[in-house]
Amino acid sequence: MSESPFLYLTVEQIQALHAIAIEEFGGRPGLMDASNLQMAARVPYDVWLLDGGDIWEQAAAYAYSITHHPPYHDGNKRTALACALAFLDINGCDQHNFDEGNLFEAIGWLAKHELSRRAFAQYLRDAYDGTRGTWGEDTPEG
Repeated sequence: MSESPFLYLTVEQIQALHAIAIEEFGGRPGLMDASNLQMAARVPYDVWLLDGGDIWEQAAAYAYSITHHPPYHDGNKRTALACALAFLDINGCDQHNFDEGNLFEAIGWLAKHELSRRAFAQYLRDAYDGTRGTWGEDTPEG
């Protein structure tokens, strides 16, 4: 197994982020599918190892996995977004100024299959470097 230069979230860290999301925004707590949670913790590494995915694609992999294979009864979109941002933070992309409204809109599109994982990664990449501050007239696949 290759040694990744990235730090990854553990299952326990993902669970902690979910607990914070439920506490802050409400919703039904509890794990619905443990295998989906395990997958969510593993997928970003697989994206790096198998696809050569960069930090943005790996962050998007957390979000995609959790929204498309929900491990929890409630709060999956909030947890997905928190995991993507936490992954970026622990890997040095912590000086961002993402627009919260745009992030919630983007995660909603991702969850409804209106935005691909790669397009979500590109949104994160563009929003981080200031290339795209808002969605404007863009379609979800932009």
